[in-house]
Amino acid sequence: MTLLSRLKSMLRWLLFRHAAEQELDDDIQSFIQLSAAEKIRNGIPPEEARRLAILEIGGAEQAKEQVRRYRHGGLLDEIGRDFRHALRIFGRSPGFTFMVIGTLALGIGANAAIFSLMDAVMFRSLPVRNPENLVEVRLGARRQTFSYPVWEQIRDHQKFFESMVAYAFSDFNLAPNGETHLVRGLYVSGTYFSVLGIRPAAGRLLTPGDDRRGCSQTGRVAVLSYGFWQSQYGGALNTIGQPITLDGRSFTILGVSSPEFWGVRVGQSFDVAVPACTRNDLIDSANASWLRFLGRLKPGESISEAESGLRTLQPAVREATLPPQLPASRAQNYLKEPFRLMAAAGGSSPLRDQYSMSLMVLMAVVGMVLLIASGNIAGLLLARASARTREIAVRVSLGASRFRLIRQLLVEAVVLSLAGSIAGILIARLSSRFLANQLSTNRGRIFLDLSLDWRVVAFTAAVGIMTGLIFGIVPALRSTQWTPAETLRETSLNSTASRSSAGAGRWLVSIQIALSLVLVFGAALFLRSYWSLATGDHGFRATNVVLVSASLPGPPTQAKATAFLQTFDAIRALHGVRSAAYSATVPLGDTQIDNHIRAGSPVHEDQDGDVYLDYISPGYFATLETPLLAGRDFDVSDDPNADTLAIVNETFARQFFAGNNPVGKTFQRRRPNDSWMPIQIVGFVKDASYSTLRESIPVAYFPTPRSTRGPEDFSLAGYVFSIRTSDGTAAMTPDIVKTFAGIDKNFSLSIDTLQTRVEDSIVQERMLALLSIFFGSLALIIAAIGLAGLVSYSVSRRRPEIGIRAALGASPASLVFLVMRDVIYLTACGLLFGSIVGSLTARLIAGMLYQVTTHDAKAVGIAIATLALVALAAGYVPARSAAHVDPVTCLRSE
Repeated sequence: MTLLSRLKSMLRWLLFRHAAEQELDDDIQSFIQLSAAEKIRNGIPPEEARRLAILEIGGAEQAKEQVRRYRHGGLLDEIGRDFRHALRIFGRSPGFTFMVIGTLALGIGANAAIFSLMDAVMFRSLPVRNPENLVEVRLGARRQTFSYPVWEQIRDHQKFFESMVAYAFSDFNLAPNGETHLVRGLYVSGTYFSVLGIRPAAGRLLTPGDDRRGCSQTGRVAVLSYGFWQSQYGGALNTIGQPITLDGRSFTILGVSSPEFWGVRVGQSFDVAVPACTRNDLIDSANASWLRFLGRLKPGESISEAESGLRTLQPAVREATLPPQLPASRAQNYLKEPFRLMAAAGGSSPLRDQYSMSLMVLMAVVGMVLLIASGNIAGLLLARASARTREIAVRVSLGASRFRLIRQLLVEAVVLSLAGSIAGILIARLSSRFLANQLSTNRGRIFLDLSLDWRVVAFTAAVGIMTGLIFGIVPALRSTQWTPAETLRETSLNSTASRSSAGAGRWLVSIQIALSLVLVFGAALFLRSYWSLATGDHGFRATNVVLVSASLPGPPTQAKATAFLQTFDAIRALHGVRSAAYSATVPLGDTQIDNHIRAGSPVHEDQDGDVYLDYISPGYFATLETPLLAGRDFDVSDDPNADTLAIVNETFARQFFAGNNPVGKTFQRRRPNDSWMPIQIVGFVKDASYSTLRESIPVAYFPTPRSTRGPEDFSLAGYVFSIRTSDGTAAMTPDIVKTFAGIDKNFSLSIDTLQTRVEDSIVQERMLALLSIFFGSLALIIAAIGLAGLVSYSVSRRRPEIGIRAALGASPASLVFLVMRDVIYLTACGLLFGSIVGSLTARLIAGMLYQVTTHDAKAVGIAIATLALVALAAGYVPARSAAHVDPVTCLRSE
C-alpha cells in the first residue's frame, strides 16, 4: 500500500470510524466463510472448518488489530482507547480527580497568567498591517525623538522607505478650566493611520492633507479611539462632525479608529489623535525634540539597506535643521551623530525595560509552584498506583507489555494535565487582568492587549503536557517494575510496592519543602525590600501633603506672576493648611530639569557633571520637612539675585565638594549660549529622592522668580503647589479648587498627593512582594498537603506495626515520635537543600532589592521558621491520630 493510500485510509478511519470498522468486520467474516467453505468441500465438518479458518488468521480480533495497525495506524487507536479508559477510571473517583485537576489548574493557570503578561509586554506584535516591516528611527545609541523640521526634511526627501509616520505622546485636557480631565492623546502625521493599515470604525481617519503647516489656523481635526468613542459618546454615529475641546482649543471629530487598534506603544492606549501640525508652539523649533519616527521597509529591503540610505540623506537633513545659536562643540555632535534603525514590530515600550526582569522572576516563581504541585500529584498517583498493583499484575499476566502499561499510566496523567490546562486557561483569563492592574498606578492605568493568542495557547498546552509527563513518569515506572508473582501475593503488596511508593514519595516531599523554602525566602526578601522603600527616610515626609499642578494659558506675563503669588498667599490662609510652598517640580514628579555645572574642590579640581535643578519658593523645605543641614533657606529678598544663589543637597556636596560643607562656596552653571554663570551656595539640605526612591541624585535649588524675569532655561508656564494639611488631604480639595478659581478662572489644575506619588513609584516592588507572598503561601499549602498525605499513607501501611507497639505498652508520645521522626528527617533534608538553592538563586535578584542583602538574617530566619512550623504541623496531625489507634482493631485487620 502506498503512503498516500495509507494516509487516505487513516483519515477515513478517523472521520468515519464506525463505517470503517463495519467494513473491516465484513471483510474478515467473508474471508473466514470462504476459507471454511473450501475446507467443507474437502470433507471437513462445518464447525471444524470454521474453527480452522479462524486459526489460520490467528483469530478474528487479532486479525482486525493487525489490519488496523497497518492500514489505519493502530497506535492512534490504542491511545484513543487509553484515553477512554482513563476517563472511565477518573469518573469512578470524582473526589481524587477534582483535587488533582484543581491543583493543576492553580499551577498551570498561574504560569499561563504570567506568560500572558510577558507575551503582551515582551513578545506580541503591534495590531497593524505587516508589523514585521516596521522600523524605528533613532539618533545614536538611545535618542528616539526629533524636531518637526527634521520630520519635514526626511518626509519630503527620503526614497528608502515605502512610507513613514511621525507621532508624539501627550495628555489632553478636556476641561475648559478648573480641575483637569486628562485623556491620553497623540500628535500624529497625516500618514499615521494609512501606513499602519488602520481602517475607520466610523467616519474617516487622518490624511496627509490634514497635516500641513497652518492647519492650526485653517481647521483643527481629531480622530477618536474606538474605546474612547464607546465610553465617552456611547458609540453614537452623530459624534462625527461634533467639536471636542482639547487643552482649551476646539477640534472637529473626523472619525473613529478600528476596535483592535490601541496604538504603537505597549502599555499605553490612546483616546484622541490630532495632526502634529496643530502643535504650533513646537513645529518651528529646531531645539524641541518631541516626535518619534516609524518607517515601513520596501518589499525585500533589509534594515541595513534602509539605514544606509538614511545616512546618505543625513548631512543635508542635519545642515537644514541645525538649531540657531548652538555652541560649536554641540553643533559638531549634532552634525555627526548617526541615524540608526531598529526593528519595531513590537512597538516601543518603557515597560519592557522596567518589568522584563520582574516578569521573568515571577515566571520562575510560578514555575516552581507548578513543580511543587507536580510533586504533590506524583505522590498521590504513587499511592493510587500502589492500590492498583493487583490490576496491573492481572494485565501483565494476560500478556500486556511493560511499555503498554507505562503508556496507559502516562495517558492517564496527560488526561489530568490537559483537564488542568483547560481550567488553567480560564483562571489565567480571570487573573491576567488583575496582574495587569498591579502594574498600573493611581495616576495612570496600564493598557495591555491580553486577548488570547496562539503563543499563550501553545505555552499552556506545552506546560500541561510536560507537567503530565513529569508527575506521571515516576508512578508509571514504579508501578510496572514488579513481576506478577510479586504483586499478586498480598504480603508483597503490603511490603515491596508500598515501600517503593513511600520511598519515592519521601524524596518528592523533600523536594517540595526545598522549593517552598526558596519561594518563601524570596518572598521575605521582596517584602523587606518593599517595606524599606515604603517606610524609609527619603528626605521628606509624604503624609498629608497635597500637590496641585497649576498652569495658566499663554506666554509668561506679569499678570500671571501676580496671579501665582496671590494664589499662594490665599492657599496659606486656608483653614487646615499648616504650610505651603510652590516649585517647578517636586520629588517623584513628572517634570525634571537638568543642567551641566562646573565646580572645584581641594580633592577634585575643575570637576564637571550634570545635576538636577529645581526652582522653589521660601518655605519649600519646611513644607516637605526636608532638614536644612547648614546655611539658610531662601527668602523674598533673594529675588533680585535669583539667578546667582543656590541651595544644594548632600549628593551634590559629595560629588563636587568631597562631602564637605558647601555653604559659601561657588560653582558655575552652563547657560544656553555655552557661557558659564557663577552661582553662590547659601544652603545645604538633606538628600530627597527626586527621580526614584532608590537613588539620590545631585540637586541644586534656585529661588523661584517673582516676576517674568528668570533664568534662560526656566519658563513661567506653571508651578506645583505643595500644601501640608493638618488632617485628611481629600477634605481640602474643594477649598483648594475654589481658591484658585477665585484668583483666575483660567487656572488648569491637576491635584495629587505626595503619598500617592510614593506609592506609584514602588508599584513594581509592591507587585513582586504581594505576588511572591501569594505564590509562596500557595507553595506552602501544597507542600503541607503533600507531607500530610505522605505521613497519612505511611501510617495506614504501618498500622499493624503501630498496633503491635501499642499492645506491647508503647506510650502515645513514643508513637507520635515514631511517626514524627520521619517528618523531622524529611523537613531537615528539604530545608538543607532549599537553603543551598535559595542562597544561589538569591544572587540573581540582588539588583532588585533595596537595603536588603541576599543573605539577610531576618529573611533567612523567617523562611526557615515558617517552613519548619508548617511541615511539623502538617505531619503532627496524622501522627497524633496514629498514637490513638486501637491495637485490637489493627491486629484483627492484619
